[in-house]
Amino acid sequence: ETEAQSGEHNTATTDDDSRSSNKVEKAEREPRKTAKETHLESPNTKLSTKLAKVDEKQTRTRQSLLALQRKAPSIYDALGASSQPPPDPFEPEEQQGQQT
Repeated sequence: ETEAQSGEHNTATTDDDSRSSNKVEKAEREPRKTAKETHLESPNTKLSTKLAKVDEKQTRTRQSLLALQRKAPSIYDALGASSQPPPDPFEPEEQQGQQT
């Protein structure tokens, strides 16, 4: 009888709403199926957990990069050209004139 029920559970999609509301009671009554039910009924929980870990890792990476950028000297300081402003990318006429 339990095998027929589990087969029915695998194929039935219309009963999911009523089944998910009874999930806790069902898990207590049939502990053998809890792992299977968890796998079938809550893929989103696993996904959100994974996404939370990825997000946490990205946040840590971003913070460490920002800290490095704050500590690092400017490129123009390293070149000794800190008195000059960086070349303006919106005015390439001067550069083209010098090149030709």
